[in-house]
Amino acid sequence: MLSFSYNREIKRKLFHLSSSVIGISLLLVGKSIVLPITILLTFIVLFFDIIRNRNTIIKDLYNKLFQIMTRPQESNNLTGASWLLFGASITMLLFDELPSATGLLFLSIGDSVAALFGRKYGKTKIGHKSLEGSIAFFISCVIISLFIPGLNIWVGVISASVATVVELVGIFKLNDNFTIPIVTALFVQIFGGLF
Repeated sequence: MLSFSYNREIKRKLFHLSSSVIGISLLLVGKSIVLPITILLTFIVLFFDIIRNRNTIIKDLYNKLFQIMTRPQESNNLTGASWLLFGASITMLLFDELPSATGLLFLSIGDSVAALFGRKYGKTKIGHKSLEGSIAFFISCVIISLFIPGLNIWVGVISASVATVVELVGIFKLNDNFTIPIVTALFVQIFGGLF
């Protein structure tokens, strides 16, 4: 398998950015419409991911279509897309629309900015991540907070801080596509009532 180059990361993160449609749709049309669609997509992508790992024909087809965006550690495991959709579904099941949308937008935009900036300019390594990428994540999430209707800026800053730590160090070795939206939504839900 090819090494995961910066150009491949750009393609991967452009796809990742497209998941912003979930958070934006949640704000525009509500959970009653977005959640069932997201759950359906989650089951489809998870099913395909599991079958891909058990069937060589499906795996070969997947590799022809998506290998350019697949990291080496995902080739025999669930992909980031499965984790993202699973995390989105759980987030929306557990939390209100505003916290869920915030968590999903922090993930889709903040994580993309962090990965691209960190791979290009990251010098200070912390595990597999970089301090520079994490700073880019935090700044982008604070900026996102300014554009989310109904989100208090201080709640956005607190939640961005927590999400940055989750993105940098992880939680229980779970994929950050799963943990970032859930933890962010939790903090928006908690602190949203205080401001």
